[in-house]
Amino acid sequence: MNSLHLAAMPRARNPASVSKRPAKDYVDRFVAEWMSRRPELKVERLSPLMRVLRLSGVLEKELSAIAREHGITSAQFQVLAALRRHDPVPQSLSELTRVAILTSGSMTSLVDRLEERDLVRRLPHPADRRGVLLELTDVGRSVVDASLGTRIRRLHELADNLSTKELDTLSSLLRKLLLAVEAPQDPGE
Repeated sequence: MNSLHLAAMPRARNPASVSKRPAKDYVDRFVAEWMSRRPELKVERLSPLMRVLRLSGVLEKELSAIAREHGITSAQFQVLAALRRHDPVPQSLSELTRVAILTSGSMTSLVDRLEERDLVRRLPHPADRRGVLLELTDVGRSVVDASLGTRIRRLHELADNLSTKELDTLSSLLRKLLLAVEAPQDPGE
């Protein structure tokens, strides 16, 4: 991310300089509005989940912009990053579809575009004549590594707003919620 973008982003505050009353955020205003109109909904209880949704949306916009700066879309980044995590072992399209949370049809067109740009290469599946494996090219590896570096730096900037203990607690609580909405992952994966 260039320095212009970083300058526009809010900086971490020194915890000692923050007043005891936290600043109001979007969710505080959202809850107050609903409480005044429909108090029976009890949306104040849902504030943490609404903050997760809001943070997700804001971060997705930021991270998509980072991907675009590196000439790829957010979905393309997901596929390239999944391949990079397993590099140099090629991955099946079905596995990439699951990881990237895409339909098989959208995955096919996405892979077509990645292949046209020489970011990935299709290989025949050794155990399935109709199957295809996908591997990163050197160009794809370079693009995903550059984008990943920028993304990780931004996420570290955000994590720096919390202590190690707060990050551990947050991670544990969010894991509990994720397990309530998606199946646990096989530890062998």
